[in-house]
Amino acid sequence: AIFREIQALSVIKNYYQSDLFNIEEILSVLDMRSQLEDSELKKEFIKYLKDVIEYYTPALTPHNGFRLASNWCGLVFGHPSHVYSSVGSFAANLLNLTIEEFGTGPDPKARFRVSRFKESRARYAVVTVNYDRVLEQVPEYLSSNITLLHGTPIGFVAPTKPYGNLWADPVIVKLHGDVKHTTIVPPTWSKGVTPDIINAWQIAHALLREATQIRIIGYSLPASDAYVQYLLKSSVSASQHLKALDVLCLDPDKSVERRYRDFITFKYFRFKSVKGEDYLRPVVPGILDKGKTLVYSKLNEVHEEFMAGERAT
Repeated sequence: AIFREIQALSVIKNYYQSDLFNIEEILSVLDMRSQLEDSELKKEFIKYLKDVIEYYTPALTPHNGFRLASNWCGLVFGHPSHVYSSVGSFAANLLNLTIEEFGTGPDPKARFRVSRFKESRARYAVVTVNYDRVLEQVPEYLSSNITLLHGTPIGFVAPTKPYGNLWADPVIVKLHGDVKHTTIVPPTWSKGVTPDIINAWQIAHALLREATQIRIIGYSLPASDAYVQYLLKSSVSASQHLKALDVLCLDPDKSVERRYRDFITFKYFRFKSVKGEDYLRPVVPGILDKGKTLVYSKLNEVHEEFMAGERAT
């Protein structure tokens, strides 16, 4: 049914200007139909959206080199050319993880153990408008393939209330829900703060209010997302700690930077046009104790080096 509806949308171009290669435009038209005519259609295209995301999200699977090679430090998340090599190191830094080689043999559970480096001065939280579970796959993969030191969980936390010490453990907040749950907010004309995800927005507001640094990665600040701008404005109105605000987003025609500069007046704002993978690639772990231990705690230093390495405006 969803494919027939999408094909039928071609009729629109006979009467109105419409970008039918834009997923937000397609889903907005379908959502309008769903709201006004057929309540089942909305369920269909939400399922379609989830199926597409899950299909195109790369799986993180054990790498044979991680099991056998002596240079395992560079193979924890697969071959360096694989997308998860960089994403895995980035997520491990957000989680402040340590991976230690304590045994021998091909079985990674008998050879490695992973724990959280709680002495790290940096604490991270992720607020995202994405539905995928790319970052969450990293600790799930490690928990399944490596021994957890003292059995302590190492994954991201998803709080249900916007109070308490939200920085005690790495937090991830999905403003539009995610593919693991039935409640997701499609990228349509009606997206916003729905009752089903109001808690996520409250937690995001609290995190942004308390943050000392905000780094926006791969988000182009589209005009249709005005409510995200209001979230940022509302949170900073009660902030006493924000010291830096960096944006990293691919911007070939400088339209993204113009939108941000029209929006952000903060003295300590920096913008850099870059692909997400090019930003993640330098995020490498520290190697200590003669190659026996990886400590993922250098994200701040790597970030500053990256921002200073080329022109950041």
